[in-house]
Amino acid sequence: MTVYHDWGQHYLGWAYFQKEPWHLPIGAIENYNFPAGTNVGFTDSIPLLAIFFKTISFLLPETFQYFGIWFLSCHLLMGYFTFKVFNLYTKNYWLIVLAVLLISFNPVLMYRVMHPALCAQWLIMASIYYYLVKPLKENVQNINKKQLLILVLSALINPYLFLMIIGFSIILPFKNYYFDKLISLKQVFYYIFSGLFMVFVCWFLIGMVSFSTAKTMEVENSYGLYGFNLNSFYNSFGWSTFFPTIKIFSPSQYEGFSYLGLGFFIIIIIGVIYLLYSIINKSVQIKKQYKFIPFFLLLLVTIIFAITNKVTINDSLLFEYYLPEFIVKIGNIFRASGRFIWIFYYTLFSFFLIVFFKIKIHNRIKVFLLIVITLIQFYDIKLFLNKQIVSGNYEIKPLNEKKWTEISSNFDKIITYPLYNNSLGYNLDYQDWCFIALKNDLPITNGYVARESGDKNVIFQQKIKDKIKQGEINSNELYITTSQYLSDFNSLIYNQKVHVGFLNEFYYIYSRDNKNMLNHEFEEIELYKADSLFNKIKELSKIQTIIKPNIQEDIIQYNIENLSFSNNILSMQGWAFLKNNLAKNDNSVFISLTNNHKSYLFNTIKNERLDVATHFKNENIKNTGFKTVCYTDKLILGMYSVLIGIASDDNILFQSASQQIIEIKKEIQAIVLTSLPENSDNMKYNIEGVSMDQNMISINGWAFIVNKSSVDSNIKIILEGENINYSINVFNINRPDVTSHFNQNINFDNSGFKLVIKKKNLTKGIIKLGY
Repeated sequence: MTVYHDWGQHYLGWAYFQKEPWHLPIGAIENYNFPAGTNVGFTDSIPLLAIFFKTISFLLPETFQYFGIWFLSCHLLMGYFTFKVFNLYTKNYWLIVLAVLLISFNPVLMYRVMHPALCAQWLIMASIYYYLVKPLKENVQNINKKQLLILVLSALINPYLFLMIIGFSIILPFKNYYFDKLISLKQVFYYIFSGLFMVFVCWFLIGMVSFSTAKTMEVENSYGLYGFNLNSFYNSFGWSTFFPTIKIFSPSQYEGFSYLGLGFFIIIIIGVIYLLYSIINKSVQIKKQYKFIPFFLLLLVTIIFAITNKVTINDSLLFEYYLPEFIVKIGNIFRASGRFIWIFYYTLFSFFLIVFFKIKIHNRIKVFLLIVITLIQFYDIKLFLNKQIVSGNYEIKPLNEKKWTEISSNFDKIITYPLYNNSLGYNLDYQDWCFIALKNDLPITNGYVARESGDKNVIFQQKIKDKIKQGEINSNELYITTSQYLSDFNSLIYNQKVHVGFLNEFYYIYSRDNKNMLNHEFEEIELYKADSLFNKIKELSKIQTIIKPNIQEDIIQYNIENLSFSNNILSMQGWAFLKNNLAKNDNSVFISLTNNHKSYLFNTIKNERLDVATHFKNENIKNTGFKTVCYTDKLILGMYSVLIGIASDDNILFQSASQQIIEIKKEIQAIVLTSLPENSDNMKYNIEGVSMDQNMISINGWAFIVNKSSVDSNIKIILEGENINYSINVFNINRPDVTSHFNQNINFDNSGFKLVIKKKNLTKGIIKLGY
């Protein structure tokens, strides 16, 4: 985990999987990437080993990883199948062993050490061997069964490897049927479809596929970003002693890394010279090998798929061509398409080594030459071989692991805010937070996974944001955030509902109702920061009563990116600047609530908005962002318009900020109905969201009476209970999109509504929703 790269993700996937009870599907992980969770396949933790070692967890030490065993196994198995391939063409074991060394430590395999599952490239060599081995009537069934086993193993290791191996699992039985005449057409389909069926069953049991449409496998517009650059065979990416790094078209083309190495370049040159010499002098008779046609077709397909429809060399795009939608969809699922060059890579290695073996010189000379070439190859790629990795237990360096573990042990879950931000305070710090949560067996709203699980996390994230805006927090949740996002918690801090602590440049926030933290002692610096923060919020939340504001329309350029009003808390975020004063436009921004009787002024917090300065091409407006939380509980009840104001000299210029009307009223109460109103068919409506948590019920949508303007409409929510019925007034929301959608020349702007009510205001039981 010290490298803060893929290894941390793979280890955490295994560690969470090991500590959780068995689920269905068996690969499910619930506490990592909470609440959607994931499965051990989507953390690339090698399900084959993860499931095996979980079954014997009772024998394992508390901290255990199997990746070292895996790396060793990959090199040994690569050596084993390389030996078997070359043993088909020579019986000189010196040549074979040298070939084993060259291929078992080839640059692609060494480079992929950062991604353990992808080191199972021996699956490709095994498939090449089963295709090359001469089938007989006695062994052809056994060969195909072994290829089936290779296919299932690939599916239990990594989906990319599976997609490569499935190609071999199709062409092998077809070759045995059409060219070798050793199996029937029925057996061809049996081997292909039985293999696919077994893979589907394995993935279904693990949870990598399901009948649900919730999981999003496709990453849109990603095919082409991770393709094979035509310079990849000689572009060392800095791993060569002799060959320099060459520019590439996209930074993501590292996935197509296929550096051959100087030693192998020498083998290719010798092989090409030998083949040309033999063809010119007709010393070698080239036989027609029709049985390799399926293999060549597989090579062609995988090469084209690896290159993608964006053909590049160095940092230039040579050309781009159209692809059918279904191919693009496959490409978006297997977006790291550059990896598919590996089949050609190992074929190239094998072919030219076999050609080298066939050179008609004394074997001792060939062995001597291959020893020299092997030494050159290893010297060229020596950077792969001298990496030193510190052994021992992992200790988090940026964070006080002991302190954070102690604090988090008092809660039921950890919420990193913003949720699912993998680099909250420093690069890939999600690995450290997940490691701390792991120590206490806690779910955490973080964790990098290969594929997201539908909308569950998105919905949960919005729910958390809404709760914070409404000034609600569960006593069993620990929030961790940074100073950049601390202002989102202003409402909770202002109403003194939370304690705020500070440790290692992170803030931790929790409910004052949490009884486990009653004896928690804050450091002096934490108390100082908490007091300073509270005073700052008090200063920000000061309400000034002003005389009728100076409203001048179309003088302020602005954008309200987020506006919400609930439970007398108004939250706003956006940017604003004066149109006629671009030379100096870093003045303070204000928010005003005004009606015919009263006008109130609220301060805002300024923040930097480089995106705004870039868009308008003006450096002077980079500090025009603002954010505020206005507490309206002390304001006179009534309807208010929202204004945005900017200080100009000794004056504040105002402009209407929203067509939305804010209604300040007492806390929403449910009025008991003695009877339900009659149903009406003269209404259109849509419930866009209903959510509940421990304390609150939220409902939002729109509704209007057919053929009638909604300008003066008064929407109520009717709740029909088992023994009691309620009528509840809602907060009207401006919805010009509804007017636009129905296009009836009738104003439905006031048809939107939102209701947030505390559960305690309703009796328990089953309730039906109406209007």
